[in-house]
Amino acid sequence: MGTRNTDVCLLTGFPVEFVNTEGKEGYEYYLKIEKEEYYFNISEWFTSENSKVVQSQSHIIKGLILNGLWPKRISIINDLQISETISQYNYPILPQEKLDNLFEFLFKMQTKDGDLIELKEFWNNTYSICQLYFQDEDECMFYLKTLIEKGFI
Repeated sequence: MGTRNTDVCLLTGFPVEFVNTEGKEGYEYYLKIEKEEYYFNISEWFTSENSKVVQSQSHIIKGLILNGLWPKRISIINDLQISETISQYNYPILPQEKLDNLFEFLFKMQTKDGDLIELKEFWNNTYSICQLYFQDEDECMFYLKTLIEKGFI
């Protein structure tokens, strides 16, 4: 079959730089996020559509990559391998952990304690929601509203 071409990462949907390697099977590409570069070599049999792990945990993979925790080079054959990679890392799972993580992220946007921050700056950053391991904008907004209701922001 040879190397297949793709414009987006099969695990995250982020844009990628395709690697043309004649004679190899599957997908090979680089994902560049700011100054970091991640190399993926993915089996020709793997697709994001048939991957239960990618379908349910793509937001976790995105978060690990955006927080610099994902391996810089990885070869992927199946879901088990992705699950094992994810399980090596700590990330917020419980509601309190998600609240704490969001609060800490917003806190770091200040130059000093008590500074006002523009939530628009947070919201307009393409990667903010992914970096915090949220599944989507609705989940992020739920936790943001919770911080506001509790009087933390």
